[in-house]
Amino acid sequence: MGISHYLHTDSAFTYVLNSNAQQQSLRNKNSNPKMVAKPGTSQHEKGDALDSGPPSAYGWLKKNAPRFGFKNYPPEPWHYSTTGH
Repeated sequence: MGISHYLHTDSAFTYVLNSNAQQQSLRNKNSNPKMVAKPGTSQHEKGDALDSGPPSAYGWLKKNAPRFGFKNYPPEPWHYSTTGH
């Protein structure tokens, strides 16, 4: 079950579940594979990743993410997933 199942729509989270078209749009804006995954390979498309909103949310997410099985991707303090990538 994807993490989007556990989340309510909230301004503290910006990208939770992307459609293939949304992922393609993001990729068109930034094709760097370290920043944006190819459509069909993104954990956001599977509902297994989230990006937190304002930096003020980072502390709460860092503290509470493990309770829900989320791990941080270290280069991106805003990005959490079930695998940490």
